[in-house]
Amino acid sequence: MSGPVQLTSLVRNLNDLGAMLNPVKLVTVVASVVNEIKEPPPGDPDALDVLAAAYRVAGATLTPLGPQVAALGAEPLPATGRVLDRVAATMTATGDTLAELATSVREHQRRHAELHQALAAAAHDATHVGSVPMPDPVGIAKLVGVVGDLISGCVAVYTDALTAADRAAGRLTDLRGAARAAAAVDGGLSPKDAVALADIGLESARYDPGLFGLTQLARLGAAKSAEVAELLASASSDAERAWLFKAVGAGHGVEVLRGFAEAIRGRDETWLRSHLSLVDRGDEAAQSRMGVAVRQYEATTCGTTVLIVARAEHDPVYALTLTRDDFQPAFAAERAVVHNETNVVYPQAVGTSPKGVAAYLTRHLGTRYDWRLVDDTDRREISRTLREVMAAVDQGHPVPLLVGGIVPRHYVLVVGHERGVLLVFEPTAGRTVAVPEQAFLDGDLKSALGFDHVQSAILPS
Repeated sequence: MSGPVQLTSLVRNLNDLGAMLNPVKLVTVVASVVNEIKEPPPGDPDALDVLAAAYRVAGATLTPLGPQVAALGAEPLPATGRVLDRVAATMTATGDTLAELATSVREHQRRHAELHQALAAAAHDATHVGSVPMPDPVGIAKLVGVVGDLISGCVAVYTDALTAADRAAGRLTDLRGAARAAAAVDGGLSPKDAVALADIGLESARYDPGLFGLTQLARLGAAKSAEVAELLASASSDAERAWLFKAVGAGHGVEVLRGFAEAIRGRDETWLRSHLSLVDRGDEAAQSRMGVAVRQYEATTCGTTVLIVARAEHDPVYALTLTRDDFQPAFAAERAVVHNETNVVYPQAVGTSPKGVAAYLTRHLGTRYDWRLVDDTDRREISRTLREVMAAVDQGHPVPLLVGGIVPRHYVLVVGHERGVLLVFEPTAGRTVAVPEQAFLDGDLKSALGFDHVQSAILPS
């Protein structure tokens, strides 16, 4: 037994076994299951501890270098120093995650050994009288009495082991997310440009994945033609230049980029942030633009509002069409346009279908999105979905989720994450809220998102 696929199959088999009621058949099957589950949940906790220590040492070694590099002179040295600061923090966090996983693996293996021994002993007593191999009615009765708890315990051990692995994998996406400068260089940008762009949007931000996702950074070099390079060179500040780069990454042609460059020329960073995106992704906060709350204003436009925000976070040219003049009527008109576009067949009175959400994002974000149902009673499925959501956010793809109670009811948008806590735009309140992954696993989302369970995810393919 070597990985999640085998463990998932084993969990299913154990659940099937727990449903058996025939004691004679139960004895036969338990004997085979004892052999099947002899291998503990996979993992080498000692090796994980060694690796965790190595990452922590690397983090401690890098920690003083950031301030030292930043103090050497003008840009790009301060930006490089800030990148080193984040790399050091990520190394330390990775070490902590590996150490936590080592502890989990060690505990799961201990619990497995105890349960396996107890199940093997019960199976032996049911099939032996003393040392003589023959059915023992008393032993069979005892086996029937304890098998439920033992099987439930085995299911919990293997399920918890898979969930712990998913949690570690999700947190380790932070390490990949910190590699923004490398992604930009691989995409064809100069190291100077790569460091500057990777640094934009990250200062003093708890959750902000940066102005650029990894996917956009990797595309920038290929999109930088001679005409685009001329526009970028004419920018009056690094921040202005970064937003021009983001418009390039959104896929706009030279003519659109020229108009956009003229519209933002000479603007300060505060103006750029407030006009070229619709939510601030640094932390939990009420979201507004030009004094107007960024939220849903109609009963059935939660999906519509989420789509507008997702597109604006991807494309600053689109965001500016809403914010450059009077935001309130522009935002209201756009809600009507998007609601009509995503509900050609689906009844508008019941909101937006997941298929309509996925189709809109595919058309306007340049990446194919698909929707899928999530079984909110299956912790394994929720755990896998969260891992995919966090990986997508690191790539720069906002992820809508459909939450509800008995039935799906409400769209929200994941815009960031940090060490197992997701930053989610909730359109009813018009706020970004922090939601721990445990709340998703426990079906306990009501206080943060208005409904208990996640029931569908719309993810990039």
